[in-house]
Amino acid sequence: MFFSGVLVNADPNSKQLNEGSVFPVDYSKYCELKGIGTKNYEYIIQDYEGLANAVGDGVFPNNYTIYQDPEYKKLISQRRLIGDKWSFVNAKDIHACYFKWALVEDEEPGVKLFYTAYNLERAGLIEQAVKAYYACAIHFPRSLGWTYWNTPWYVGVKSIELVEVLLRKYPDIGYRLVDADIFVENGFDTDASNDVFFINPGRLVKTESLPKIEKEKGQIIKSVGGDFGKLVQYNNGDWEFQLKGKPTLIKAISYQPAPVMQSYDEGTMKDWMTYDSDNNGKPDSPLDAWVDKNGNNIQDKDEMSVGDFALMKDMGANSIRIYHHATNKELLRKAYKDYNISVLQGDLLGMYCV
Repeated sequence: MFFSGVLVNADPNSKQLNEGSVFPVDYSKYCELKGIGTKNYEYIIQDYEGLANAVGDGVFPNNYTIYQDPEYKKLISQRRLIGDKWSFVNAKDIHACYFKWALVEDEEPGVKLFYTAYNLERAGLIEQAVKAYYACAIHFPRSLGWTYWNTPWYVGVKSIELVEVLLRKYPDIGYRLVDADIFVENGFDTDASNDVFFINPGRLVKTESLPKIEKEKGQIIKSVGGDFGKLVQYNNGDWEFQLKGKPTLIKAISYQPAPVMQSYDEGTMKDWMTYDSDNNGKPDSPLDAWVDKNGNNIQDKDEMSVGDFALMKDMGANSIRIYHHATNKELLRKAYKDYNISVLQGDLLGMYCV
């Protein structure tokens, strides 16, 4: 699958020949949406040409102006679009990934549009990505992909989530998605044939048009934890995490690094808290990791061993979540003392359940 987050491969020079005439797209001008919020949701396009002009290249139903893009002709001449589509999901050649998925013909249309949107996001074309993800929710909310374990993966649900994430992450866009909800009845089993979709694609609203909600915290009525870290609940129902008595925003990642060629399945996984391949007295991942800036798989002189803890601190993380007992408590103390990184610890059940 993929991870949506920091656009490490974003290309500031990326652009589409036809970005569409408007942002966001007001689908009520081009389509009739019926049964919103029910299992009978459907859309009927009444103005194909107008909608195609509005959404731009690669976004349904505009599947033709992309062929006029000189970049497409360049990629064809350079043979950069040859290969299986699944090798074009996270490849470094973002231009090729975008065009490959926008032009795929042998895939579920919702999946095709989703990965088109994903590579627009990777390219840093955020408004275009929002358009494409939202088009998934409008046109293909029942579209199915399949995971590595052959379980259903709901494109519409994920698309709604990513529209909301991108609009929060890039507030300068100036819009929020409201009232959107795609609920899949029977969606927690592995049988897609019994799924029932209740669909409301919501609407994009200018942020300044939304009412500002201000609530007073009131009195603390419940406290869980100790003096160092605790959760408190106020009488207005809100919860707050406090660290040393001060409200704190948790900026955490789940952390369990695995070197290439080590696997739980093969019984070869080493403990990252103690694994020290070069015997320099420092665990490899947390204290010795380095950034391969030029992607040559070799540690060059200007690529210093700084460790994941230092990198996470620079990225703004203040916590890590681990799924097992600490085998190197001194390392975790160092994470907090030297890098201001706290540790959230749970068991393996917490790896799959929240």
